[in-house]
Amino acid sequence: MTFGEVASLCDRLGPQAGARPGERTGLLVGDPKCRCQRILIREWFAPSAEEEGLSGSMLVLRFPPWGDEPPVREDSPGAGLVRRLLVDGGAAYVVGSRLELGPLGVADQVARQIGLRNLRPLVEADSEPFFKLVVFVPRGHEEDVVVALGDAGAGHIGKYSHCTFRCPGIGTFKPLEGAQPFVGELGRLERVEEVRLETVVPESLLDQVVAAMLKVHPYEEVAYDVYPVAVTGRTRGWGRVGRLAPDVTAEELVAILEDGGWGSGWRWLPCPRGTINLVAVTDHLGTEEVRAAYVLGVEAVLALEACPAALRVALSAGIRALVCDRPDWTVGFVNPLKSELCRLLPRGGPRVE
Repeated sequence: MTFGEVASLCDRLGPQAGARPGERTGLLVGDPKCRCQRILIREWFAPSAEEEGLSGSMLVLRFPPWGDEPPVREDSPGAGLVRRLLVDGGAAYVVGSRLELGPLGVADQVARQIGLRNLRPLVEADSEPFFKLVVFVPRGHEEDVVVALGDAGAGHIGKYSHCTFRCPGIGTFKPLEGAQPFVGELGRLERVEEVRLETVVPESLLDQVVAAMLKVHPYEEVAYDVYPVAVTGRTRGWGRVGRLAPDVTAEELVAILEDGGWGSGWRWLPCPRGTINLVAVTDHLGTEEVRAAYVLGVEAVLALEACPAALRVALSAGIRALVCDRPDWTVGFVNPLKSELCRLLPRGGPRVE
């Protein structure tokens, strides 16, 4: 695989709408035509003397080490890393905030870890696009495909799951040399009774739904179509807001986060007395997040990183804050991204470290 092909896979992990205003994400350093031999996922990367050469390596970084603008001078932040990547023939892909709209986002993961209920975005970005998936299945196998599609998350309309539409028809194909057809003979035009299945799929589940369908479909080569539709799904955005279980105390919340590997040095500003009901979670607390939390009536904000000015505004507005002195991005960024890329990469692709 090339750097460009790996970058295309990374692009599928988070929609472009997830990039905050002014963020530069994607393949920012390296030749997209060069071959990628390994992928190094890091929250931050600082080249050291004992580090191996970066030839054939793509760095997948949470944020660029050179800030909002690429380094243009020798003494610019991150200039050494860029120079080394260019000399060694490596590449750098920056994820930025794009993961934060979906389940791979830090806020979504933390919200699930602490058991927040009735989740909604803290800062709204857009509505998730929906797609129409159409697949043609030989008669007699359509029920297996319907179950696989629904179990993978397709066909959810309101309070109903596994919603599909089907109609019969005739499919034609001629197996060529080297084919191993499920039905039919090499060199002979076949006519097969098939069923056209249609269902709707949210963008975030499209890859896994297609994979589930291909796994149970009997054909060697599956004919299917994916169409964008005007229907939109849930509202997407940065951060999460939800209700905390009434029996979880402030001290227990800190223990849950530290035991879950989210870092150490969690502290309340100020420490709440009594129960906490409406809680917001964000990877980074800025003024926009504080403003949204105030409008929604949030009682406490949990942030892995916090801008000091935004923190002061939150406290002055009566919003308590639970912040981390030493966040560990391994559990919230490196490991989930590594697992997802390993799932998407083809057999024999670059190794992920």
